[in-house]
Amino acid sequence: MARPRGISLITGAAFVALIALICGLAINGLLQLQTLGTQIRTVVEYHNRKIDLITQTQVAAHLRTDSLFRMALANDPFERDERFLEYNRAGFLVGSGRNALRQMGFTPEEERIFDAQSRLITRIESVQERVIDLLLAERNAEARQVFVQEAIPVQEAFNLQLADMRNLYHQANLSAQQQAQQTYRHSFLLTLVFALRRLPSRA
Repeated sequence: MARPRGISLITGAAFVALIALICGLAINGLLQLQTLGTQIRTVVEYHNRKIDLITQTQVAAHLRTDSLFRMALANDPFERDERFLEYNRAGFLVGSGRNALRQMGFTPEEERIFDAQSRLITRIESVQERVIDLLLAERNAEARQVFVQEAIPVQEAFNLQLADMRNLYHQANLSAQQQAQQTYRHSFLLTLVFALRRLPSRA
């Protein structure tokens, strides 16, 4: 028995509307995933920039300590002056890196680590200045002793603090990537299940 034409038109319109709804849902899901991907990339790039600044600071701090070490070993006053200039340049780079990091903003945990670094830097500068004062007074053996027993250990502690902050950003990047993957899978499966359940069955 043939179906009335009016019913066929209604069925066809309902089918078209259903397909349009499914397509709209799929497009909306894709747009949301694209937005999420953009946000995740922004977070990752933000943390990577902080990691770069930490690495630059650590390298500069190492150069500063190395310059001081070479000053303690040098007997030529001209070589000492050259090493002293390197020491000051490295100190400027340490300060610049930390200032750039601070300007990017901190979470409470980052602020805690950064403040601990600041207190340690005060100790580092105090010890390094003592070494320089001893060298200027031609008390080289004593200067080397202070460098080995105090300057190196406090610098190693600073490096560990920088490593802690770097690990914090690595973990944040990893969490962001895992969240993106979970959200993508959830959205994809939800869209797929909804579409399959709404597909009209054949009589």
